[in-house]
Amino acid sequence: MAYENKTETIEGETFNHFRNQTKKIYDAIHFLVKFNYQVIDLENKWINKSNVDELEHPFNKSNVDELEHP
Repeated sequence: MAYENKTETIEGETFNHFRNQTKKIYDAIHFLVKFNYQVIDLENKWINKSNVDELEHPFNKSNVDELEHP
């Protein structure tokens, strides 16, 4: 009998906490940029008013698809 591999979304309190923290960081970056601050992310990318709209939302559809189907 062959083993059937099912891919399921990982849910739980730890991952929910991570999602909440990521959303708070995303919102904070937008808030700071709104008041003319510049933010340097962990990849040394400068985020300011001219490129904040290019910032990838942590939970957009493409990110969720990548997590579900690596």
